[in-house]
Amino acid sequence: MRGFAAGTKEGVEPDELFEKLQPFKELVAEDIEAGGEGETS
Repeated sequence: MRGFAAGTKEGVEPDELFEKLQPFKELVAEDIEAGGEGETS
């Protein structure tokens, strides 16, 4: 099953999308665990 990534007209395989988003997921998890201390606002 193919999905569509935001801003593209091409389909993206779920595994490919997961691999691309995994680093961002890890950064968010680390920030949450740190209590959001890295926030700049």
